[in-house]
Amino acid sequence: MTEFLKKNLYELVRYIFVGIILIIIFFVISNVLYHLGLTPSVSTLIANCIQIVVAYVLNRKFTFRSNISHVRSIPRYALRSLINIIFMQLTTFFFYEVAHLSFVFTSILSACLTTTLSYFLAKYWVFCSEHSG
Repeated sequence: MTEFLKKNLYELVRYIFVGIILIIIFFVISNVLYHLGLTPSVSTLIANCIQIVVAYVLNRKFTFRSNISHVRSIPRYALRSLINIIFMQLTTFFFYEVAHLSFVFTSILSACLTTTLSYFLAKYWVFCSEHSG
């Protein structure tokens, strides 16, 4: 296996691991809030806000092992997080309100789709090296 493939494979495995942790955080928080009486949109919004900080630290240090300055990465990360939240809200609305899927399945599907989008934004824009972004 070439060094490039090996590096990217390990990075992807780390991202999937972090993604699983974040999906669990999202799933637990959003479902607790939903069962406490909040709407799916509000519960997913709150769950996303909580996991934003956790995701930044884990992805910057563990997944991408980035040394990009916080001055550069935090604004990009904030915009990426906003994009993720909007995407999550749209997918939650579509799957729950339009497709009439259960909230549990909606939250799992929306989280997986958002995690995929998030990977590409993080890898190629937020945490990429100074000379490539």
